[in-house]
Amino acid sequence: MNKSVVFISSIIFFCSCHTVKIQTNLYDKITNRTTKVVSYFIDTNIGVKTVNVLPNDSASIEIEYKNESCETILAYETFHRNVEYNQILIYNLTDTTYIDRYKIQEVIKSDIIFSNHFSSKLEGDPDNFHVYNSTIIDDYIIKFFSKDYTMLDKFKEYYKK
Repeated sequence: MNKSVVFISSIIFFCSCHTVKIQTNLYDKITNRTTKVVSYFIDTNIGVKTVNVLPNDSASIEIEYKNESCETILAYETFHRNVEYNQILIYNLTDTTYIDRYKIQEVIKSDIIFSNHFSSKLEGDPDNFHVYNSTIIDDYIIKFFSKDYTMLDKFKEYYKK
């Protein structure tokens, strides 16, 4: 009988389930210090958003990710969801130029002035996690943008004007 109790207790312990609720919030602030209209696009593992920023203005993107799942005691781990960027594109709509995530990462490694235009801060705990990013677009950053005539198709509404 002792073996049965131990066996059943073991099964209950290993199979027991508890509900895990997590929330991750991403806040991206874009400050446009140019005389140009800028479009900021992000694609992350928790969502996709685009915002247009007028000259000498700022805008924000907020993405909220909530998840509730049943996890076994043995599977318990840190449940915060890291924000992973699949793509970042910053378009200069006025001049049909853009810069992407890979170019940004490449230039940040070698240009301290460029890197000062990007900041990131993490706050919270595993169940309620916040990511704050700030991007400043100015004439210094714009000089790293590349020409992209496909923008005429991507932003038809803007170029109709």
